[in-house]
Amino acid sequence: MAPTVLPYSNEQGTKKQQVRLMFDRIAHRYDLLNQLLSLGMHHRWRRQVVEALRPLQPESILDLATGTGDLMKELLQLAPDHITGMDLSPVMLEHCARKLAGPIASGQVQLLEADSESLPFEHNTFDAVTVAFGIRNFEHPDEALRETWRVLRPAGCLAILEFSLPPSRTLRWMFKLHLRYVCPVLGQWLSGDGEAYRYLYRSIAAFPQPEALRNQLLQRGFSQVTWQRLSPGICTLLLAVK
Repeated sequence: MAPTVLPYSNEQGTKKQQVRLMFDRIAHRYDLLNQLLSLGMHHRWRRQVVEALRPLQPESILDLATGTGDLMKELLQLAPDHITGMDLSPVMLEHCARKLAGPIASGQVQLLEADSESLPFEHNTFDAVTVAFGIRNFEHPDEALRETWRVLRPAGCLAILEFSLPPSRTLRWMFKLHLRYVCPVLGQWLSGDGEAYRYLYRSIAAFPQPEALRNQLLQRGFSQVTWQRLSPGICTLLLAVK
């Protein structure tokens, strides 16, 4: 089943368009590169999102920047009635559709090619919204947070999983070295696109760290914003309640 396609901004030269084209190019090696570059830890990080949401028992979940669907695959453990996965990259969604063919065929999972900064849903639609390693790729993250708050039901939860810089100076130096030099070489070798993995370093270095992102969430109307560093600080899980 092909993903539903909804209109979005595709102006040439915008970050939105550049990110979409970049992920289209690397989609065929995306899962393998995630495994190698995170040393397999990304599976554990996604499982921690599932465990954080388990007490909520969400019946409806929206997964933004869903990519090839790894987080949605984990979220199915919560037995929700429905999960909607959204992404700008049609090629990533094609890989996701193959990975989740069964849940898509049953109607439990739906895929949309759409813009996270202009969500095509009514107010108060979802019990939970998730975004794993995607919010730093949004052209206007604050608009995405505004839209996320709008479509969440009262007491619904937003879970953000994102790379961060470790507080330890030594670990931060090692992590930056890995991102700046190892990732582009592996990316070029396996996907033919080293630039996409040079972008990875730039985007992580430029993205607000957990404390600043927490303040943005509070300013957008979220409450009970908590965060925890994972592995040990190269990734952060933030939880925010509407």
